[in-house]
Amino acid sequence: MKNKLIFLSVFTIVFFAVSSSFAAAWPEDFAIAKAQAKKKDVPVLMFFARTGLCTWCELLEKDVFSKPEFKSFASKNLVLVKIDFPKKKQQATKRAKNIKLRSDYRVYSNTANFPQVVLVDSAGNIMGRIRGYPSDLIKKGGAKAYIEEIEKIIKKYKESGAPEDDAGDAPEEAEDDDSDEW
Repeated sequence: MKNKLIFLSVFTIVFFAVSSSFAAAWPEDFAIAKAQAKKKDVPVLMFFARTGLCTWCELLEKDVFSKPEFKSFASKNLVLVKIDFPKKKQQATKRAKNIKLRSDYRVYSNTANFPQVVLVDSAGNIMGRIRGYPSDLIKKGGAKAYIEEIEKIIKKYKESGAPEDDAGDAPEEAEDDDSDEW
């Protein structure tokens, strides 16, 4: 019994340390992220997630975003921001800001496309997006393959000045569901 308590204590400490380190690396204020991106002259990677509700979001964090190669790449080439719709209740003003960002960047809640990564320039213009958890890509090359996908989006945007696909998740007539039940 004593060993179980020690194990649970250590597990809890490690879990919260990992969770807090992820949160610390991913600020949640888009305005600050855009300002940092402008200063560093790099894009913003917006990670739309549903913490506690979306297994794919958690897998993307585990399989890509927590890896040293991604952290190294991101620290030099991106500003990260997490737009979260967690299972637990959010402060009303934060939730309202996140709903507005979800709407502005056409990440519709009536689809199964969580997680979604939207890359934007420092002015907030969409460069491109990666929908869902691209399991084939990650199985093939892990975080390195995901980084290469991000680099392709950035390169194509810089060459053309337009995103590869700026259509969002759903047709414009699709209704968005702002309830907590999605």
